[in-house]
Amino acid sequence: MPYAGEGSNPLGLKDFLDGLRLDHYQDLLRELDELYQKLKQERQVPLHGDGEAYPLLTLTVDGGEGRAFEELPLLSFGLVRVAAVGVKGFRLPSIAHLLPGYEVLRDPKGYLEGLLERSEESPAADALKTFFRATGISLEDLGEYYTKDLRAFMGIFRDVLEWAYLVWGVEKVLQESYKDYLFIKDGRLAQLGVRESFRFKLQNYFARKHLLLAGVTKRSRLLAEGLTSLVMARLFAEARGTFVLQVPQELMEKAYRYERQWNADLEGAFVMGRRYVARLLEDTFRPQEGVAIFDLPPYLGEEDAVKVARSLRAHRSVLYGGSVGTVVEAHGRASVARSIPRRMEEEILARFRKAFGEDLAKKLTEWLRLADRED
Repeated sequence: MPYAGEGSNPLGLKDFLDGLRLDHYQDLLRELDELYQKLKQERQVPLHGDGEAYPLLTLTVDGGEGRAFEELPLLSFGLVRVAAVGVKGFRLPSIAHLLPGYEVLRDPKGYLEGLLERSEESPAADALKTFFRATGISLEDLGEYYTKDLRAFMGIFRDVLEWAYLVWGVEKVLQESYKDYLFIKDGRLAQLGVRESFRFKLQNYFARKHLLLAGVTKRSRLLAEGLTSLVMARLFAEARGTFVLQVPQELMEKAYRYERQWNADLEGAFVMGRRYVARLLEDTFRPQEGVAIFDLPPYLGEEDAVKVARSLRAHRSVLYGGSVGTVVEAHGRASVARSIPRRMEEEILARFRKAFGEDLAKKLTEWLRLADRED
């Protein structure tokens, strides 16, 4: 049954429209125009022709979040794997590591110290030891956040292991031939949860090596959210040809709340790169499929940005919706599927039962059952 007056005012629009003010639309349009003018002032470096395309070596890490016996951290095991995939079938050996929750929680720093002492027994430990030696980074540079709890430890560990894997690949696998590659890190060039000295020493190492390194992001606030996404969309609608440009400060300020999130030169910043955007393909079904967002460390400049953009364009794949094929393949090699921790749980319980007998196995499963209870 309709309410009284519903026929004459079915949606109550008059009440809304009587109090409607549109001043903010005027402010919005002015701000959009100002940002667009700033963006247009940036130099668009053309990507004419194919140019020089470096072979890519894409690094990625997975694991750390999904854990065997996740409900009870003391009994849990974290799984971390890093991998690198290049073009024409070239790969670095992947590294997998198991983190025992009890040992980590009992003494986080002591666990890392012990791991480094066993570098001959563990590929992950060897990579970390190589990393610390080559960069001058120490456990003190990690700070204290990683000791907070198991989740914090695993988050920092997987990030540091990915950097260590890159340095280990340069120092022990590629050696002088590293200069022939463009290293692609999946995600931003940034590191949270460590001391500033960690980032400073890592940047210095990459600068000494003059490593051609880029952090490629699949999703960026510049293209996905707020004012900046509209400004960028207008640029790609009006500009012609393929090009690369450094994202101006004004757009980065709008995209990110704090300066330390985008300004690599700021003291205390956790980013280690400057943001670039490149139109790699002008004609695509979806405009963003032809666009790449990447970070370059401060020692690399415009000429290097062109090399990176041309290389990314040369290795994009229609099989992956315009993404760089090696990024997807590296993810596949590093992936720790959710089914793996579950299978590990079954295997751990079976081995425990065989090694220590049924009585101890029952006690272990009782503790696990308590961890499954609902609050």
